[in-house]
Amino acid sequence: MSKGQMPIPYLIAIIIGIIVIAVLVYMFVTKTGIFSGFTGEQECKAKAQAYCMEWSLHGWTEDRCGEGETCGPNQFEKFGRKYPECKQFSWVSKLDSDATEEGKNWCKEQFGIK
Repeated sequence: MSKGQMPIPYLIAIIIGIIVIAVLVYMFVTKTGIFSGFTGEQECKAKAQAYCMEWSLHGWTEDRCGEGETCGPNQFEKFGRKYPECKQFSWVSKLDSDATEEGKNWCKEQFGIK
């Protein structure tokens, strides 16, 4: 090996290292793999907005089923049952309150739904 040449094993190690780093960066950026289990509050708020819109289209029905209950054909699922990954946030208890008015009011205040 002459001066200035890099040995082949070092080149292979560098290429493998770059590939590993690229895969880790891809996983982090796209939230796949080990990073997919984390749900942010903004993501849950977006789901809550869609849920509130759907609930309002169902006429703010009071016949909602919660955890451990079997939903009938005309029942509307509570938010925490539909999106269990969001139950960690305190506002979910307001939205899923048995006092349906509290949940409706929360939707109306947060998203301006009439």
